[in-house]
Amino acid sequence: MPVNAIWKMHVINRGVAKRSSERRDAYRYSDGKYRVADPRLGRRYNRVSNSTRAATLEEAAEYVRKGYFIRLTTGEGKANLRSPDRIVIEEI
Repeated sequence: MPVNAIWKMHVINRGVAKRSSERRDAYRYSDGKYRVADPRLGRRYNRVSNSTRAATLEEAAEYVRKGYFIRLTTGEGKANLRSPDRIVIEEI
């Protein structure tokens, strides 16, 4: 089934925006691909050299369903790896 979006709501715990939330969406890199990481790699799962590239949102969603972490961003700043817990996969 086609995937429309992969996202997660993040609750802010510090600063002026404390107790507010923001949506973080799957980040597409300049090569047009999404990056996921296998947590079974241990402490090195977050290195770029250990990331897996997913060409489409559907492919990235399959990795997330398998327990892979995915890079998410608010659109500002860098993309961070997030665990698959509470990630929403919107299907069309």
